[in-house]
Amino acid sequence: MRIIIDATTTQNEWKSNGIGFYARNIITHLVKEHSDTKFILLMYDDLPSTIDEMFMVPLKNVEIKRIGKYIDKNLFHILWYVRQLFPGYLTVSSLKQVYEKGDIFFSPFFWGGLPLRIPFVVAIHDFAFPKFNIYSQISIFHNLARAFTYWVEMFKTLRARAIITDAQFTVGEYHRYLPGYNMQKIFPIHLGLDMQNVESNIDHFLPKDWKERGYLIYLGGGYTRNKNTEGLIDGYAAYVSMCRESGKEVPYLVIAGKNFTNPKDISIRKLHERILEKGVRGKVIFTGRYEDIERYSLLHNSLASIHLSLYEGFGFGALEGMKAGTPTIVHYGSCYPEVMKDGAIFVDGTNPREVANAILHVVNDRKTVKVIAKRGKEVASEYKWEKTARETYNVLVNALK
Repeated sequence: MRIIIDATTTQNEWKSNGIGFYARNIITHLVKEHSDTKFILLMYDDLPSTIDEMFMVPLKNVEIKRIGKYIDKNLFHILWYVRQLFPGYLTVSSLKQVYEKGDIFFSPFFWGGLPLRIPFVVAIHDFAFPKFNIYSQISIFHNLARAFTYWVEMFKTLRARAIITDAQFTVGEYHRYLPGYNMQKIFPIHLGLDMQNVESNIDHFLPKDWKERGYLIYLGGGYTRNKNTEGLIDGYAAYVSMCRESGKEVPYLVIAGKNFTNPKDISIRKLHERILEKGVRGKVIFTGRYEDIERYSLLHNSLASIHLSLYEGFGFGALEGMKAGTPTIVHYGSCYPEVMKDGAIFVDGTNPREVANAILHVVNDRKTVKVIAKRGKEVASEYKWEKTARETYNVLVNALK
C-alpha cells in the first residue's frame, strides 16, 4: 500500500497556523509509526518545510515528489493569480505522475486541491471561512475569487472515500453545508498536542513588573472575525472597570503572536484604536513573534489563558493553556464543550460582563481555580498525536476496501 500525501501546507502560507500544525504532526506520526507503508509526499521545490527535520536521517518508507515552485504573493505575476483561482493545479497534475493502482491520496487540507480520478481521503477542519465570509482578507475581490475556489474544492469532497474531521461538531457542520454525503463515511478524530513542558526565559516579552502584577494571556490564535479578539478586549476592559475602585494594579493582558503587530493591516489598527477607546492602553501588551519553545512558559506563568473564539474546529490554543496547567477561559460554543469537557471555565464570549466576572474569579479565588487547572491538565493529556495517527491510518486503509 502506498499513501500519497499533500505536504505543501508544511511549506506555504498555512504552515504557521492550525492547518499547518495539523499537517506537520499527522505526517510525522504516520511516517514514524507505519514504517511498513510507503509514503509519497508532494512538496514544493523551493520552500523549507516544518517537517524537514524528519529527513535528516534517510527514511526508507518516504519518497518526496517535487511539484514545482511556490508562487508567493505578487500582484504583477500572472501565475500568482492562477494559483489563487486554482490552488490545487500543481498538486493534481503531479498526482498523475506518481499514482499507481491501489494507492490512496490523503489531503490534510482540502483547499490544496483534490483529484477526482484517484481514491482520496480528506480532512475538513471547520467551516469558519463560509460562516464568517473570511476566504481572503486582502480585498473584496480576492474574497470573492477565493470563495469560488473554496466551494469548487469543497464540492469535490462529496467524492471522497472518507472524510476526517477534528471533532464531532464538524461532522454536524459538514452535514449542514453538504447534506448529500454519507454520514457513515465521516470520521471525527481528535487531534494531539506537541507542546513541550519546558521553561524558557520570557522576560523580554513582558513589562518589568510582570511577576508582581501578573498577566492574562491570549496565545495561539490569529486575527480573523471568528477569533473574537474584540470580545477579549471588551471583557478585559470591563474587568479593569470593576477593579478601578479598589485602586489596585490589575494584571496585564498579553496578546501573543506576530499577526497583531503589523501596522499596515487595517484590522490591526482598528484593534489598537479599540484598546485606546476602552481605556486599557498600557495594560495590553503585544509580544510579537514567539518561538514554539516559548509557548509553555508564556502560558504556564500566566494567571489565565483566554480564548473567546466564536468558532473553532478543535482549539489548539485553548488546549495548550490547559496542558500548561493554566486556568483557561473559553467561549461556550462550537467544538469547545466537546473538546474541553469540564477542564475549562465557560463563558459567553460576546458578553463583556460575564467575561469580566470570570477573570475576577480566576484572579481572586486561586484555591478553587487550582482545581479547575488540574482538571484541565488531565483533559489536555488525553489528546495525543499517536492516537490521531493510528485512527487516521485505519481510515486510509479501510477507504481502499
